[in-house]
Amino acid sequence: MEAQNARTEVRDAAQTARAAHMETPQTDPPASGGPRPLGDIITDLHKPIPERLLETRRQDGQEITYVPWYRAQKILNHYTRGFWEYRIVERWQQPDGGDFMMTVEITIHTVEGTFRRQGTGREEPTVNGGYGDVQSNAESMAFRRAAAKWGLGLDLYEGDA
Repeated sequence: MEAQNARTEVRDAAQTARAAHMETPQTDPPASGGPRPLGDIITDLHKPIPERLLETRRQDGQEITYVPWYRAQKILNHYTRGFWEYRIVERWQQPDGGDFMMTVEITIHTVEGTFRRQGTGREEPTVNGGYGDVQSNAESMAFRRAAAKWGLGLDLYEGDA
């Protein structure tokens, strides 16, 4: 899919979601049935994430609100009816043992076809602070960023979708 078409789809879906005051996402198992239309999925993924599904942490002296990766997966399952895939595209670490970086891709299957978005994540081994490991932290960041490119959790970045 061309970048311009993707931007148009995302913009249109975001406008529709804001105008409709959509209900909050659930984390139920995927509904039965086949793939959904792309526009419907994008509209749903642009809905604000309910506060009960969010967590906070301190980072660089600030309180950060985020959706954990496993809850992002449940939301993707719900809105795509399970018709999505995830894969690691690339992973690498700086030769001196420095930052670990990862690129992941989320593929969503729709009635119109298959569409992909990628996200990147980076973790500094010295900043890790003992929570998780550098690879899983970079993967979690990359996954959540790829999901954000579908619209999931964009309201957390700027206060609105």
